[in-house]
Amino acid sequence: MKTILAFETSGPVLSVALGARNGRVREARANGRLQHSENLILLMERLLKKERLGLNGIDAFAINRGPGSFTGLRIGFSFLKGFLAVRKRPCYGALSLDMIAAAVDLTEASRLGVLVDARRDRIYTRFYRSRKGEWAAERRLELLTLPELKQRISEETALVGDGLVRYGEGLRETFGQRIRFLKEDAYFPTAGILVRWFQARDPRLQPLRSVRDFLPLYFRASEAEEKRKEASRGR
Repeated sequence: MKTILAFETSGPVLSVALGARNGRVREARANGRLQHSENLILLMERLLKKERLGLNGIDAFAINRGPGSFTGLRIGFSFLKGFLAVRKRPCYGALSLDMIAAAVDLTEASRLGVLVDARRDRIYTRFYRSRKGEWAAERRLELLTLPELKQRISEETALVGDGLVRYGEGLRETFGQRIRFLKEDAYFPTAGILVRWFQARDPRLQPLRSVRDFLPLYFRASEAEEKRKEASRGR
């Protein structure tokens, strides 16, 4: 089995995971968005030391492509490109909402909604159904307002993600017992999922090949870009 180093930098919980040749998965995490650059190296070195590996012993890399924190995603991709500048390796990526969903036990519900706070009154949203032992996406990832999100909920649904921190109360007032909030420790993606998908050859983990593939998936303009557009329209 090939070795793989995976990292997740899109949110406040940084995680790095290492898949060894014997199939063992090691993962290390650190809280604190402002220290991602420093902690990523520390966590990576810790895992490599435990497996008695150097970067030369890594066969592939995997990364969360987004959406998430603009700064966090840039940190992750900058590190990935730095590794590749030293030695080329196959790279893979996945969507953060799919990663969050994959960590939720299938017994929690038959329908799952992953809600990630996109700021500026928007929510990254994707709904899933329990099918054949995994969460299958109902449709593509969407960027919704709260009223638009409410239109997507017409039956009993379990909800997870940090979007519940800002919008959970409004959803509860509308839907009451028809929705159920999962625990906060399931709100954020972790790198271990990427390693397990790689080992299982799961199609949710896609190869990164083109130059465009090595750019974070923001699904919207940054706040600074949106303000510049608004200012230009007002002239």
